[in-house]
Amino acid sequence: MGAPRPGYDELALTCRRTGPCAVNKKPSETDLTSSAAVASFEKAARAYTAKITKSKQAATEALVREGIYTRSGRLAARYK
Repeated sequence: MGAPRPGYDELALTCRRTGPCAVNKKPSETDLTSSAAVASFEKAARAYTAKITKSKQAATEALVREGIYTRSGRLAARYK
């Protein structure tokens, strides 16, 4: 099994105990188009971009981890 996903595992556990989560959540908590959700995403995206563009090695590792490049440094087949 993969690494724990922050927030997701707690939500999944809550859903198993209480039933459908959409019913138990306030609309503002599930609305991904709210200004708060968009601002949170933009902040996270900026932080991630800053982290992976600090060096060529960090950028290459991120592209390999995301499946865009192979471990040998070549473009993955699905992007050719």
